[in-house]
Amino acid sequence: MLLLPLLFACVEGPQTTGFMSVTLPGTPTGVVLGADARVIVSHDAPDGCCVASGYVPGGSIPAFQHAVSEVPPVVAEGRVYLVQPDGLVALEADRESWSVAVEADMEAAIAVTPAGIVMVPSWDGVQGRLHAWTRLGEEAWVTDLQSQRVVGAIRARADGTVYVATTDGVMPLLHGVDGSSGAILWSESVDAKPLAVVDDAVLVDVGGVLARFDADGREVWVSGADVGEAGVTATSDGFVWVPGATHVAKVALDNGGAAQRIERRCGALAYGLDQRMWGVCEVGEVGWALAAIGAVIEVESTTFGGPSVGPPVLAGGNAYVVIDNASTPSLLGFAGATLPNNTSPWSTAYGVGNAGRPDQ
Repeated sequence: MLLLPLLFACVEGPQTTGFMSVTLPGTPTGVVLGADARVIVSHDAPDGCCVASGYVPGGSIPAFQHAVSEVPPVVAEGRVYLVQPDGLVALEADRESWSVAVEADMEAAIAVTPAGIVMVPSWDGVQGRLHAWTRLGEEAWVTDLQSQRVVGAIRARADGTVYVATTDGVMPLLHGVDGSSGAILWSESVDAKPLAVVDDAVLVDVGGVLARFDADGREVWVSGADVGEAGVTATSDGFVWVPGATHVAKVALDNGGAAQRIERRCGALAYGLDQRMWGVCEVGEVGWALAAIGAVIEVESTTFGGPSVGPPVLAGGNAYVVIDNASTPSLLGFAGATLPNNTSPWSTAYGVGNAGRPDQ
């Protein structure tokens, strides 16, 4: 497939309008959209780690705050799931729906299957486990991982198969787990961390490079795209976008071939209804800005002083970005442009990982 370079330029396009700027009290770790269009940001607290703060659009004072760990929050089926220092809590309409205690460090990531099973790994210093609860807070199962510790994200396919990477410090493994029972279906001795699920496959990080494995953990292809901390975003037109340390790569899902290379550093990307990728990208030496990537890059905001944490949250005609600036970490809100049919490109959007495809 022909590799098409894309130069970064300030192409004339619809500019957004900033309507929200909140200085956060500490370094941000994640951002999600909760109930009633509230933006929930997890961040360091002045006296340590960590707090999840919920903001209404345009607001500057948190509508609620909850103590949490460093694990970013997750939203599924109208509930917000937070890992707290002593367990897991589910919020509904900003109020606690249920909570469970776990006598071990809960770490890595929260994942939710299409059937509503909520999973979080734990580690007690000797033994790793994968815990699961129903959407009502009832224990579904616990899988003993023995000396293996979960690393990276956990991803769940539409059929309920869950992909989990573990290591004991010597032997890395990739597992396929039955999300309904917790049974380990298969294990492959490979250093591959799940990034996203697509069709009958899983996209993984193999030594910092994007690869595609089939549903049973066998390698299909390895691309030349370097995977950074921003993860990947798969789209419904058969491509996956990979923000790296120096550029963004667009890769074909069917064969791993390079389709486009964008010589610009960007954070995690979200896929808008206008079929463009939205993210915070570096703008020369003057800072960072919200940008849209399609056939060209359009800079859609004024510049600000740091990269983003996670992808933009796109909803209700607005875009929210969390900026990791050491001096002034911030939550910024932008009012979006309008498409010719008078709809916002941001009415619905799909972020990194499982949320990267409208059909997942």
